[in-house]
Amino acid sequence: MTDTTATVVVLFRNDGPVLARTIDGLRGQVVSSTFEVVLVDSSADESGASFIGDVTRGPWEEFVVIRAPEGLTPGAARNRGIRASRGQYIAFLAADCIPDPSWLERRLQRHREGFAAVAGSVACAPPKRLWQLVQWFVRFGGAYPSRSSRTDRLPRFGWSYDRELLRDGFREDLFASEDRVLNEQLLVRGTRVIFDPSIRIGHVGLGSFSQILAHQRHHGREAAALADNQATQRPMAKYQLSGLAVWYPPLRWLRGLPSAAAAGPVTAGLYVITLPYQLAAYAAWAKGFTSARKKSTSRSASSSPRGWIVEEFGRGGIARYAVDVANLLGSNSPITVATTSSGPAPGIDPAHRVDVWFPSVGGGLSSRVAAGMVGLSRALTRPHKGDWAWIQVGIRPTFELLLAVALKFRGARVVCTIHNRAPHTRSRSSPLVIATARFCRFVVVHNRHMSGWAEGVGLRVVTLPFPTPDVTHAERAGIHSRRSLDLEPDDVVLLSFGNLSRYKGITELVRAFGALAAQDPETPIKLVLAGQQRDSGDPSELAAATGVGEKIRRIDKYLEDGEIADLLELADAVVFPYLHADHSGSATLAASMGLRALASDLPALRELFDGRAIFVKPGSVMELTEGLSLVPDFLAVDQRSAGGPCAPPQDAYRALGEMLMSGRTDLLE
Repeated sequence: MTDTTATVVVLFRNDGPVLARTIDGLRGQVVSSTFEVVLVDSSADESGASFIGDVTRGPWEEFVVIRAPEGLTPGAARNRGIRASRGQYIAFLAADCIPDPSWLERRLQRHREGFAAVAGSVACAPPKRLWQLVQWFVRFGGAYPSRSSRTDRLPRFGWSYDRELLRDGFREDLFASEDRVLNEQLLVRGTRVIFDPSIRIGHVGLGSFSQILAHQRHHGREAAALADNQATQRPMAKYQLSGLAVWYPPLRWLRGLPSAAAAGPVTAGLYVITLPYQLAAYAAWAKGFTSARKKSTSRSASSSPRGWIVEEFGRGGIARYAVDVANLLGSNSPITVATTSSGPAPGIDPAHRVDVWFPSVGGGLSSRVAAGMVGLSRALTRPHKGDWAWIQVGIRPTFELLLAVALKFRGARVVCTIHNRAPHTRSRSSPLVIATARFCRFVVVHNRHMSGWAEGVGLRVVTLPFPTPDVTHAERAGIHSRRSLDLEPDDVVLLSFGNLSRYKGITELVRAFGALAAQDPETPIKLVLAGQQRDSGDPSELAAATGVGEKIRRIDKYLEDGEIADLLELADAVVFPYLHADHSGSATLAASMGLRALASDLPALRELFDGRAIFVKPGSVMELTEGLSLVPDFLAVDQRSAGGPCAPPQDAYRALGEMLMSGRTDLLE
């Protein structure tokens, strides 16, 4: 490794006439740092050398040519370039793309700002003839130069990387999308990524419409080959429905219309004018894909189905649940957890896979809607017919119904966990939850109350132990202790943990605690409220207003598993003043560890803590106040027991996993 700041890896195969323009573009770079160029020439002949020109004439400190006449896959060509590179940052450039003079300098500026991966925009290089414009629209929609910078979604083109991200390189067994597979993995790991449209290249299109059609058919065949690759994390088993050549072209065109409109009136106008040619190009892709799929022997009728566990949150209890279920079903089953850019929850078995279905969750309503649309499109394309898909129901009923319909339309066998009969903002059962459940082969519940309800509305029910105990919450993190929270040894510590939402009754709890402190200023109880703020009011402000700010410890953050173990170890008891709840992973975990509780008198909580809790009327501040006053004496009898009614879940889940993989749901009878 030298002091070289950047390496530009140029990937050349059969773009000879354009290569000279690409090299001239690199010669014209206005850059303050040193860089080198590595040309990977995998053409059948040595035609690349004749278009390079005088490689000693340019701003680079070195120009390296690697000949690979054996015909490399795109991933293999990239990896050859990586191995020959010396730069801290590695940018990839196709030989049919011409970089703007500031292309490398702007890219390096973004890297210095802390972005480990940087993507740029694609313009249509002159001369902008009709065929070049058609190919630009078909291939590079979403990367138009006039779009704004963004960090919340997966960029598509023109990437550069800190070389630390490329230790394992690209997949060499894929004929397409090798960069997309790596990039999705980076987002899953939380890598800082940015799309900056000012980092621009100009794509030189093909010279005739017949060449574009042939090119699209070739890409369709490559996509079909990728769909047959069961090892990839991004299977791309797409568009196997009948009539592909009819419905795929207009849908693809409509999908690109918002991006073209956002790019400005000129781009939008050209996008509309070229509609017939774009439809023909997409139809050619569909033809190549369909013909290749018919010839393939990717999946026989006797082959095992794949499993999908879908959750659209990435962090929190539902994300934790999805990973726990995947692990319990067993590593012998090929399971993919479909999650968000911030997921999955920690601790997933290495034998399982991760696929990003919801790439921009968490940035407000519009972002959630956009992520939901992407998730629905992937539910319609990624599972195979005959796969099984396990979804979570009772949090966002409208979206969950659409998701179940999409998966079933795709041909997947859908099962679900009903976490709640209705969203937490309602107390009555939601007809949308019931409708979603009716699309499923069976529903999973975790207590007698929910089992009785599900059977009462005519659902096919499997009752399993909640997956939290004995699965994920292992070693303590050593972050939280009584000392770190300024708690005395004789304090009675009452813990509430998990994301703070309105339905959990935290507002009522703080008010009741304030009333108790007013009645008994010497109460030994200290309240620890741990978890990320969601849709409830700030408990710290309410605590200050009610005069108990000094008696409450607030940990306002997402809690990792080890931190939860810390808090459960230091707590004397837990408090669950829920207004309504049908399941609770937090309560199940606390009960399994033998902690006593102050809890709302709800069927799910009574089943967990019966005989080991003080129960109060949900939402009643008066009863909560009285219950808080009883806690010290209640704990004096016996602070912990051997644990609640949480049966070891492993055997039950593995049996269910074997049944799902065999497709024999009749074994439930």
